[in-house]
Amino acid sequence: MFHCALACLRNNLCLSLNMATSHGTDGKLWCELLSSDKNRNAGNYHKNTTFTGWSQQSFPLFQSPCSSSPCQNGGTCIPNFSSNTIDCLCKESFFGEFCEKAVKSCKEIYEANKSNVSKLVSLHLGSQLTTVLCHMGDFGCGDGGWTPVMKINGNKSTFHYDSGYWSNKTEYNTAGGETGFDSQETKLPTYWNTSFSKICLGMKIGEQIRFIVINMKASSLYSLIADGKYRNTS
Repeated sequence: MFHCALACLRNNLCLSLNMATSHGTDGKLWCELLSSDKNRNAGNYHKNTTFTGWSQQSFPLFQSPCSSSPCQNGGTCIPNFSSNTIDCLCKESFFGEFCEKAVKSCKEIYEANKSNVSKLVSLHLGSQLTTVLCHMGDFGCGDGGWTPVMKINGNKSTFHYDSGYWSNKTEYNTAGGETGFDSQETKLPTYWNTSFSKICLGMKIGEQIRFIVINMKASSLYSLIADGKYRNTS
């Protein structure tokens, strides 16, 4: 094992090694240098069944700060051996130092990643996951991460002023929340789940789109509209 470990130490890309626990038919011990370890890529850590007649054992070359599995919710732990610290690479719908927080709005994604690239994100809304197209950057309402709530086609009566959709917590065509600025009507669970400090209101006539920002704080759009009471927005 000493010669195998020494070879790993001399290789800047080596983080761990695989080694047979018994000699092969040629009298030698099989040794494999690895550029990762079971903390970074746990899914690739499994017994080698290619060879017979001996067993295999994996050895981390260093005591990894990832050995305690600090990254939560399926996050990948990236160790920094020089400072004995770690970084967690989170799955898309989680964030935080240890991926411990579930994403509930596009604003959280924007603040965590500082990206102006709009993309599909699965939000944790109540007990369900809802996929929406997060609008990132300044497209007319100011820089930030904007969470879609509704899209309304004025030529249809779905969301007429007396429609029950304004006062209930019933979603409508959630797939429309994944398609951006188009004519697909939608009402998403963000209507009653997502708090805000600004509303971005867009209107499309022909091929022209105009936006206006309404400075208003509330626990949700539902809390502003459902009771039917008048509220000044300017």
